[in-house]
Amino acid sequence: MATGIQDEKLGTEPIGRLIIHLALPSVAAQLINVLYNMVDRMYIGHIPGEGALALTGLGVSLPIIML
Repeated sequence: MATGIQDEKLGTEPIGRLIIHLALPSVAAQLINVLYNMVDRMYIGHIPGEGALALTGLGVSLPIIML
């Protein structure tokens, strides 16, 4: 029954509202991911003596991981 209601909304509601409704969870997940990475880099940068080297390794490996 819920599937029929969802299908009906997809066929009758304005496209702008549907795009926002479908995009919000994705945008929220990306923001949480960015905040997590920022805090992670702050902690890694504060490692005494090894912080700069650790940040370099993270900076090199992160684009590879994201692929």
